[in-house]
Amino acid sequence: MDAERTKDTVTLPMDVIREIFEFAARGAPDLALTLLLVSPESCEWISALLYRTIIMSREEIQPKGFPHACNNKLVDLYAPKVRHILLDSDGTQHQESGHFIISNLHKFTNAAHISIRSEKAISIESLSIIHPPHLSLSATAILKLVHPTERTLPSVSAFLNMTHLQILAWTFTFPNPKRWESWQGLADLPQLTHLAFPYDNSQFKGDYFRQDLMPGALKNCKKLRVFMFRITWMNHSLQGDPCRLYTDDKDPTVHPDHRVVVFVCSYVGEWLHGVRGGKNAWDMAEEVVAARESHKSGL
Repeated sequence: MDAERTKDTVTLPMDVIREIFEFAARGAPDLALTLLLVSPESCEWISALLYRTIIMSREEIQPKGFPHACNNKLVDLYAPKVRHILLDSDGTQHQESGHFIISNLHKFTNAAHISIRSEKAISIESLSIIHPPHLSLSATAILKLVHPTERTLPSVSAFLNMTHLQILAWTFTFPNPKRWESWQGLADLPQLTHLAFPYDNSQFKGDYFRQDLMPGALKNCKKLRVFMFRITWMNHSLQGDPCRLYTDDKDPTVHPDHRVVVFVCSYVGEWLHGVRGGKNAWDMAEEVVAARESHKSGL
């Protein structure tokens, strides 16, 4: 009888088995965590399918059921497949999950786009391991890494590959946060080409940002191609358009340097649009700067 059963056994092609696993994972996120443990193949399939992008925000959680994946037994399985991380978890019911990701940030060694809006401290050791090229953090978190009185050798090495840096919010925990002297460590970052600060009307009423920080960055960050002001909407979308150029003729941020641009963006919506293959604010800013350069050269 056993011989007859063995003879009648049908082995499905591997691509069919993969489709079955992926179908099950999409339909039942909680089940997907179990599927990670079935075999090395299933772990590879499910991680690539569901965990390429992680979002923890007030507007969206991706993948669905992700908080259940925040445990030490599973993170080692899917972490190498993660390419994009957005955390805006403070004040939400999933704050603990966000803190778990920050504590394990060093395991996401292939993450290229990281945006973290959180009061939890970011480990410089973690950033030194993963070297993210695109990074968005609060001013407090960045100043702890580049401020002259705070910075150390590991803080510089953490940013060796970074090309895009976005400051998500201002801080008042450091003296003179809008003076170049507080940010001069940015000039040591060898690959920095794109820099963004949050828009604040007070910046353009004779304070130090316009007079000192912005000129300092434009002068001393030798590879800087884009200096962006971001007017950020915290809602998921911005009237159907997650990002647009701010074109008010009376805009006080008008600056003779062609690299300075101003964009109105949805925090989560613009980021999602970019990681899903659409144009993000950086892409659009590049186009604006390129057009200005062409006009300036008479092309």
